[in-house]
Amino acid sequence: MKKLFTDKESAAISFLAVTFLLGMGVDYYRDKTFEEGLTDSIPKLIAEDKKFKEAALMLQSEYDVSSGITKLNDDGTLHSIMLNKAPIDGLTLLPGIGQIIAERIINRRNLTGSFKSVDEL
Repeated sequence: MKKLFTDKESAAISFLAVTFLLGMGVDYYRDKTFEEGLTDSIPKLIAEDKKFKEAALMLQSEYDVSSGITKLNDDGTLHSIMLNKAPIDGLTLLPGIGQIIAERIINRRNLTGSFKSVDEL
């Protein structure tokens, strides 16, 4: 009986087929894992968003525009903060800005004067 492929060709085809099947398995596993991870993280993101909105509302009620905080947008997000006037406790309520970063912002503001743009941060 005549062979369709040589031994080397058969080995190469087998290798490619096994590699393809393994790749499909890994892709399926990653898709399943990603969907489960995303499902688990959505409630955390919603809770973090709610916490941010509450902090922004608290800032709006504590400070008027002249003392550093502007009003909220219609969708409940914070429009802007006047970095040249905001107190340290106001800055620390924002996500990503902790006590140390807020202190650095205020120290820089005190040393160099008011910020002209956000790029100066």
